[in-house]
Amino acid sequence: GGPIRKRIQCLLVVLNRTNRPPLFASEQNN
Repeated sequence: GGPIRKRIQCLLVVLNRTNRPPLFASEQNN
């Protein structure tokens, strides 16, 4: 494992956060 793998995991976490229900997304946008 290296920095590249760590970066990919961070991206996956961000994607999981953006894939949350619209209610959470709308709250963050506001």
